[in-house]
Amino acid sequence: MNKRRRKGRFFAASFGLTIIALVGLMAVLILTPQSSSVPNSNLPNTLPTYPTAWAKYVPSDILEVSMINYSLIRALNSSAVPADEPLELVSPNESITPDMVRATLTITFQTPNATVAMIYLTKSSFGQFALSVVEAHGQEPGTKPSLYYTMAKVGNQSASGWLALIPSDNIVAFAIGSSPARTGVNLALEASNGTVPNILQNTTVRQILYIVNGTENHLSFSIQNFPGVVQTGSMTGISVDCVGSSIHISYVVEFNDSSTAKSQVDYMKTSYQSASVFNEYDQYLEALEYRPFSQMQFAVRLVG
Repeated sequence: MNKRRRKGRFFAASFGLTIIALVGLMAVLILTPQSSSVPNSNLPNTLPTYPTAWAKYVPSDILEVSMINYSLIRALNSSAVPADEPLELVSPNESITPDMVRATLTITFQTPNATVAMIYLTKSSFGQFALSVVEAHGQEPGTKPSLYYTMAKVGNQSASGWLALIPSDNIVAFAIGSSPARTGVNLALEASNGTVPNILQNTTVRQILYIVNGTENHLSFSIQNFPGVVQTGSMTGISVDCVGSSIHISYVVEFNDSSTAKSQVDYMKTSYQSASVFNEYDQYLEALEYRPFSQMQFAVRLVG
């Protein structure tokens, strides 16, 4: 009789311990953050060679660069072209209006502390604008880049800065400020002639470009060489494209390695709540957001 009672107590105790263990295991599983899985692809060992139409002016160590493709936007939806004037000079009294522009490229440097706006004009618009500038400075038009210290309107005020005319690509570059601004303009020119490395020599940038299908045919594009919306990342690329009758916005974030990327999927989803598709490419995570064609003007501004 006593043996039966001891055996019953033993089985009851064992059953109780098993239940406690199972409850504990379930609690651990519930309380431990579980990162979602997303489709994974590997980047190729050899990346394509990309055209350098805009990238050749961007040094490899910039803080941020953004490009807006006026020509493509205009061809798809003329009402979506940014309406503000990219540049208005005080002397000579000349303005660059949106209809003159093919694209804009904004380069922000960490060192020097300067932002350079590069405005790609149509050939005829560049010729007329450049002629006014060189004549105002008592010079003759040339074929090489030329640099001028001038005044421009910024909002309701005037600001001095350095302006460059680049005839080879019909570009007007302008940076507000004195010595740092001039250095920034010169660095853009040096990147174009190979004196300093351009951004396409940065492997991370080229990998981001691979994920968003290269350097060409984007409505707008940017590279942020710092932690952006996803603070655990190190670099973010944003690409805005027209695909069929919708606008696709791709956010690509670089992490330290693939393990870190996997662990940050939920953070990525929280950060880009409007995105509906997420992908993993080695140490990169991509969030894809889709918007209607009517929101093109809003979308192209997302690059900064």
